[in-house]
Amino acid sequence: MAVPSTGHKQTDHLGISTLGEVTLDIAKEFLMPEGVLVAKVLEGGVRSESQKQQKANFITVKTVKPETSRKDSSEKYIVDPGFRGMQ
Repeated sequence: MAVPSTGHKQTDHLGISTLGEVTLDIAKEFLMPEGVLVAKVLEGGVRSESQKQQKANFITVKTVKPETSRKDSSEKYIVDPGFRGMQ
């Protein structure tokens, strides 16, 4: 999934944040216990609530920036292994 980029940072960030919330909702509905969520994210300001939700639903919450990613890029990946199952 991807949000169309408008070139306006604030608008794009809101779209990406919303997509992250939807991704977590889908994961909660379809992942089996111990399942893994991997998603590409762009670093921004609205991460704390999203991370709180991830920590409530997954045993481990990691943020990874691949070595192949440009240094000036805000792209990162969340890797959340150990889905706790429906709560």
